Amino acid sequence: MRIGRCAAEFGLKARTLRYYESLGLLRPARTAAGYRIYRAGELERVRFILRAKRVGLRLRDIAEVLRLREAGQAPCDHVARWIARKTADLEEQLRSLRALRRELTRFRRWDAGKGRVGACVCPILEGTGRRERGARPEEAAGRRDRGSQDSCSDLGTARTRSADRSRAASTWYQAVGPAKRSG
Repeated sequence: MRIGRCAAEFGLKARTLRYYESLGLLRPARTAAGYRIYRAGELERVRFILRAKRVGLRLRDIAEVLRLREAGQAPCDHVARWIARKTADLEEQLRSLRALRRELTRFRRWDAGKGRVGACVCPILEGTGRRERGARPEEAAGRRDRGSQDSCSDLGTARTRSADRSRAASTWYQAVGPAKRSG
């Protein structure tokens, strides 16, 4: 089977099969004219690559599994270690996602207090908004995160200093600028 037909059978592009070949994952036979011919062994290898990718193996992991197999070793120990690492990584991602969901759920309960003064950008994200019904007493009292408050006052100070510098430059230019140009 030639490359176009093989690619179509697996829902791939011919260039993907060429890329796999360039990585050493595939070694199709060649005709006298140089056309790639995919026989049963190569087709099974493409199936293996696609299955391995589906469960999360990267191409370099797949190449290692195939290399071990070609060296006459059973790659199952290697794959079992990869599965253990991948499972641990997924558990950590799930913990992080659960924590993010809890945080977002908490944010959804905030009343942004439309037009509320004192927040740098957004009271919801800064923890300065009012809670809706069902809020815990310490949250309803509007307890703020001290770090957020400091960063807001620092930002306000920076904005004030910037505005002062702009006014000073404007005043200087009005007073001195025209004199320098005419001189």
